[in-house]
Amino acid sequence: MKKPVQKFGIQILRFALIFLIIAACSKDDTPDVKNPDPTPEEQGTPEEPVDPVNLDANKITQSLKFRNGRVIKGTLPTAKSAKSAVADLKIDTDTIFWVEGIVNRIKILKPQSPKIFSSLVWTQVEGSDSYIEAEFEQEQENDTILILNFDFDVTSWDPPFSFNLKFVPADDTGTEPIDVFEKPVVIEKRNDGGGACAIDIASGTKNIPFWRWDGTYVNEDYHTGPYEFSFFEGDVVGCCGDSGSYYGPFCPVGNPDNVSLHYESSYVVTWDEFSFISADKISGEMSENALNLDILNTDFCGASVSYTDNNVHNVFDADYYFDQSSCTFYLDNMVGNEEELFTENGTSLGFFPLPIYMGSGSMVEYQILSNHFIEERRGNVEGGPGEGLVRIYEKAWRTNVDPSIEWFD
Repeated sequence: MKKPVQKFGIQILRFALIFLIIAACSKDDTPDVKNPDPTPEEQGTPEEPVDPVNLDANKITQSLKFRNGRVIKGTLPTAKSAKSAVADLKIDTDTIFWVEGIVNRIKILKPQSPKIFSSLVWTQVEGSDSYIEAEFEQEQENDTILILNFDFDVTSWDPPFSFNLKFVPADDTGTEPIDVFEKPVVIEKRNDGGGACAIDIASGTKNIPFWRWDGTYVNEDYHTGPYEFSFFEGDVVGCCGDSGSYYGPFCPVGNPDNVSLHYESSYVVTWDEFSFISADKISGEMSENALNLDILNTDFCGASVSYTDNNVHNVFDADYYFDQSSCTFYLDNMVGNEEELFTENGTSLGFFPLPIYMGSGSMVEYQILSNHFIEERRGNVEGGPGEGLVRIYEKAWRTNVDPSIEWFD
């Protein structure tokens, strides 16, 4: 058992979330998959992107798929003034990878100050005589992250190949550039089994290959991803009397001292990732934050809602069984940390597992789609646990032991 982590207070929202996840991801018996004992490729440095080849840049432009994208003849718009393109945005990748069957959700970090709004982006393939005007997929409500969905129509193409792409976020008027990114794009060949895949074993403390969760889909519809907040709002009724603010059995609904306050809680998973640490084991970690209503410390007389800011970090490991012939693997014996929870008067409720969102057991299959993408698919038979739920992981290379997202210019 992992070392317990002690926490105080009952976190109702997180219990509900954990219960739903456990209900969807309950582990089955050990999978009936034999390990062919392949020799994993042990790599110590990041893979170099494929050099751009001599392809028709205009044809590539027509194959790019962005939200509400339209092709415009000419070159990218340029800033009218020197101060227009000084936003200093950051991007979560140094090379954009894509393989058939996925949508790469590119994250762009906005500076904390000044406050910047952007919904429009222009992109241009190197060598093309046209550019694309498109929209960011969504703007985060915490106003720090922009999402650009990158997709490609691979019809009539024969991967792998690569090209260079420039993209320029626009200001809130949709007329002025606020920054410029130039990145190589690698269109990968999808694995078709037959042993054309391998496992990257992590070693050392630098240039570590790991797989980060990029998004979750339910019945093919996008559901959520890292750094994407979920919000829960409602009203809480307390009392304000001669003795001040109070809540509980002495403050029933209908009490003349009743005061109703509106609250908004939030929840976000900041990262969820894993590494292959040997020929049969993975190690993973995740981090999440929940801002929950703290009703006992809410001031009903002052109309001030109080919240608890709960940060959770869990480290876990599991066995894996790799079937190289089908480029799939299964996880089993997954174990993470536990925490001890207490009632308000200090009575222990026992130890409870911290959340693990990766699935395990014979009903959860992991498919190695390409060198940089893994698909986790729940319920590989009709009616199985979590049927219709898919999680996508992208390979990245960490230059240090910090598990958070690395940002690039």
